[in-house]
Amino acid sequence: MTIDTTLKALLSETLKRSVGDEENVTRADEPAWNSLLHMELVFMIEDEFGIEFEADEIAELASRAQIAARIGELVEASGA
Repeated sequence: MTIDTTLKALLSETLKRSVGDEENVTRADEPAWNSLLHMELVFMIEDEFGIEFEADEIAELASRAQIAARIGELVEASGA
């Protein structure tokens, strides 16, 4: 599975709706994506990919595209 495919599945599970293949879900446009769901999503991503976000960057992760890019950077840096 690719990063984007896995992230799409995690977003769909967290938001409790189907996220489209090319849909760039954002916190600003998604009413269900509140701070509690955001932390749940962050923990799910960290567990799934074996990565850890810095505390100060968690609030900045505000869209599917942005999260996917950061996951890619962290995965690459870890050599996984």
